[in-house]
Order: sequence, then structure tokens, then C-alpha cells
Amino acid sequence: MLKTRIITELFKQARYPVALLRNNVPEWHNPPFDDLSEDIRTRLIDRAASGADDPLLLDGYLFESLTAGPHRLLIGTPAATADPTLSASLPAPPEHPLDELTGLPGRAAFDATLETFEQHYRHDRQNCEMAMLDINGLSSINQRNGMEFGDEVLRRFARKLRHICRPDDRLFRFGGDEFVVLMPYRQKPPPLQKRLSEIEREMRALQGLERFSASAGIANLSETNGSSDDLMLLSDRRLHQAKAVRNETQGHEHAQ
Repeated sequence: MLKTRIITELFKQARYPVALLRNNVPEWHNPPFDDLSEDIRTRLIDRAASGADDPLLLDGYLFESLTAGPHRLLIGTPAATADPTLSASLPAPPEHPLDELTGLPGRAAFDATLETFEQHYRHDRQNCEMAMLDINGLSSINQRNGMEFGDEVLRRFARKLRHICRPDDRLFRFGGDEFVVLMPYRQKPPPLQKRLSEIEREMRALQGLERFSASAGIANLSETNGSSDDLMLLSDRRLHQAKAVRNETQGHEHAQ
């Protein structure tokens, strides 16, 4: 019991998934582990029960296990980027206050990071995909379920966004129900829309969020000739277009 309490205190604030098994039965896990899909959680637990000790790459994490007596600790750390030359050229995350609710950097950090990415594009032609994200109907969620529930929705959505980010990506809370992701790349942009759709499906599995959805405005620096100001305008315009299409679609569904 003492060992379990020590481990939970060490890892309960970790931003990566951690789980503790006793005799191959889950005894404790932190919120990021809970945010993994049910299929991945089951696969990890079954694999640990089989006695396999070699690392396993899943969902952007490299999972490893540590065994001590009847206990087995599963730890997932962010997988390394596939392009080491990209990492070498990236800016370090700016030192700015973090958002108290989600633990994410805020607007000041975003502004500084985007300016640096603009410089990298102009000097090295390193592209960057930007996504402005907005949780649809958060005010309605707050009205139905209360502000505390709405805050938990924001925290959970932020954790799931972290899970789809590669080590070199940057995630920010823009304010209210809006988030921004910056994802640098050299050849093909990451499949961000597909990953967001997976997050929507996972969020809808939670009680009270059966109709959860989020809109996204996605653009990249090459579309704006490296202008970060134009990139923000383009992403914002596409976000509003996505919300308008969603609202129109919902209107048709309610009319039928």
C-alpha cells in the first residue's frame, strides 16, 4: 500500500500516461492514461499481463514497463520526432505564465512562438501548420451541467490535444474555449483533421458530452508566403467557415 501511495504521488501530475498494475490487474492510473482510447489501454494491460518487457510505440508514446514483485508500472513517454533535423532548428518553448485551468501556455507564449516560426520559414523554408480550435457550444454545456463540468471538459480536451501533439509541436490555450496548435513540418503536413475527429469521438463517449464537437480552422505558412499575421487571419476565417457549415448542418438535422 505504501508503494502504491508513493507512486501515485510521484506520477499523479505527470502529463504523460502512467498506470500501476498489481498482479496484472490495474490498481491506479493518472488522467492522461485514462484519456487513451479503450483499445490502447486494453492492449497495454494485456501485453503487461503476458510478461512482455520490450518497449512499444503506440499513439505517439513509447511505453515501457518496470516490474517490482507483484507490481508493474507502465510509463508512456512522448516518442521522438521522425526528423531530427527539424528538432534541431525549432525554438524552445518561451517562458511565459501557464494557463491555470489547463496548464497550457497562453496568448503571450503563442505570439512569441509564432514570430519565431515565421523567421524559420523565411530563413530555412520550414513550414508550419496552424490550427485554431473552438469547442462548439461550451456555454450550453455549462448551462446544462454547471461551470465545474465545463472546466473539466476544457481540461480533458486540452489533455487529448497534448496526446496528438508530437514533441516538436506547440499547443496553447488562446482564451475561453479556443486553442491553437502549431505543427512544424518540412514535407507533408500532419493529418491534424483526422486526429481531431478521433478526439471528438472519444469525447462523445463521456457522459453528458454525447453531442460534443469542435471546429477547426487550419492553414500553413506556405499559403501566406510566410506571413504570421496573414496565417492567423486565414486560420480564423477558416474556423468561422467551419462553424458556419456546422451550424447549417445542425439546422437541417433539427428540421428533419
